[in-house]
Amino acid sequence: KRQEHAIVVAGGKRDYRVIADCRLLTGGRWLSIAPMSVPRYLACSVVLDGELWVLGGVGENNTFLQSVEVWNPQANSWRSSPSFREDRWGHVGGVVGGSLVIAGGYGDRGDLASAEAFSPATGWTSLPPMPHAAFRATAVVLGGRLYVAGGNGCDKLQMWDGTAWTLKADLPAVRLSLIHI
Repeated sequence: KRQEHAIVVAGGKRDYRVIADCRLLTGGRWLSIAPMSVPRYLACSVVLDGELWVLGGVGENNTFLQSVEVWNPQANSWRSSPSFREDRWGHVGGVVGGSLVIAGGYGDRGDLASAEAFSPATGWTSLPPMPHAAFRATAVVLGGRLYVAGGNGCDKLQMWDGTAWTLKADLPAVRLSLIHI
């Protein structure tokens, strides 16, 4: 079976306004898709079970969001999912052990070291905090583990293995808003 790949851009800012507009790049063409119900930027996105999850971010009037929207590509529609516990933006996420994990970011308490996990059976649950806050870090899932690198004032590589956070290495320097491959 041939698997189709596409890129979705959802939300952001245009002309200094927060938008809910979404586009899909497939076959070399950008197509309009259904907009999210809430305009947002600086959100985190994760693919879980073939659907795009957009989590938190900043909404209109610079409000921090806890809300979650899920895009189903077959139906080209968005649905709400339960909101997570702590509003955050500039956070990271990934799927570890079948659970969607979000970590770090910025919220009402400043730079965050908190983390949460979602599974359909249990909803959102708090995880142990990361050793270091990670606002505007980058993350990738490799070998079933979530690696979080850098962030505002952070020169650490932190790893979530599904049960605990581990410090893996110091980065050569503090890195903010990294790009990973």
